[in-house]
Amino acid sequence: LTLQSARRGHWLECTVLPERRGDLLPYLRYVLYLADRAGAVPVYAVVPDYTAGVAWLLRMLGFESIARQEVLVAHTVSRVTVNRPAMVSAIERGADAVIH
Repeated sequence: LTLQSARRGHWLECTVLPERRGDLLPYLRYVLYLADRAGAVPVYAVVPDYTAGVAWLLRMLGFESIARQEVLVAHTVSRVTVNRPAMVSAIERGADAVIH
């Protein structure tokens, strides 16, 4: 859990293993207690789809949905030709051992 505070609100970030979601509620309550002590500003939480179950816990604590976002990705990859460096003949033969 991460709570980042700003003048106009707090941002709550939560990453939890699916099998540990049941243990999250006391930690959420504690972080919200800290946010309440820091000032009477809203607490925002971004809940990705892959954190199923976290939204339900947040609703249980009084959170409500205000927006739904889509994340878009543009893969901008292009092929580039690269010239391979030429092998030097001394390296191709191998190194000679020198003993002093």
